[in-house]
Amino acid sequence: MGWAFVCCGLAVNAARVPMKLWYDRPAKVWMTSALPIGNGGIGAMFFGGVAHEQLQFNDKTWWSGSTTQRGSYQNMGDLFFDFDTPDTCTRYERELVLDDAVGRVSYTIGGIDYLREYFASNPDSVIVMRLTTPGHKGKLNFSVRMQDGRQGVTKVEGRTMTIKGRLDLLSYEAQAVLQAEGGTVESTSDRLNVRGADAVTVILTGSTNFDLGSPTYTQGDARQIHERLAARLKRVSGKSYKKLKADHLSDYRPLFARVELDLGAGLPDYPTDVLIREHPDNAYLEML
Repeated sequence: MGWAFVCCGLAVNAARVPMKLWYDRPAKVWMTSALPIGNGGIGAMFFGGVAHEQLQFNDKTWWSGSTTQRGSYQNMGDLFFDFDTPDTCTRYERELVLDDAVGRVSYTIGGIDYLREYFASNPDSVIVMRLTTPGHKGKLNFSVRMQDGRQGVTKVEGRTMTIKGRLDLLSYEAQAVLQAEGGTVESTSDRLNVRGADAVTVILTGSTNFDLGSPTYTQGDARQIHERLAARLKRVSGKSYKKLKADHLSDYRPLFARVELDLGAGLPDYPTDVLIREHPDNAYLEML
């Protein structure tokens, strides 16, 4: 087998060892165990709950404060998923694959395999979540709602959920559109209800009117934010999930794969928290 390139005097084998964090249970604490995805502008943390999933999201410009008062970074909002399944399962795994910048949660309930995928696309400026039951159709039953991180207005219209508001100087908005393959989708005042779907894709984006070059730190108003996000989602919603993921991977992989540290270790067969706690001298931890 050939060598890919030489970095820092070390020959790097073309067969890369997978770089991933993985766990055998959902996250409980945002700061220490939820897994992050992001594209430099918007980002999210997913917890991986079985019956209840939380996707906390943010935008890098979402700060409190003013031209005279220093502020702090804020939470833009959350997506909460409530599934019509028990909270107990088998074969649970929650992971973040650094080679692809794709997060995954998988588990089995009653002979049905459930899979979720998460990534933050830089080319499309959106966060994408995909829910499937590989090998089975009509098995996805859940509700999803968007919650504002402050006290803004929440709205559900058609298959789109929106939060918007204002904090100090900044106006902000986030939109999420749900696309279902098969089954039905019904909306209420605060959530979308999915029944009997084969697969579901949720596309999320958000923004503020922050402008570092402006004397007031703002440019544009709430209407312009809304129009920008709506146009973005309209464009992105015309893509299939396969295309969204392919564009993300073709953008990310060449950057991540430029450098590799090979210390001769393979992927451990125990979770990352065990690796850190009980095997701190494992060379894979240094590679990761």
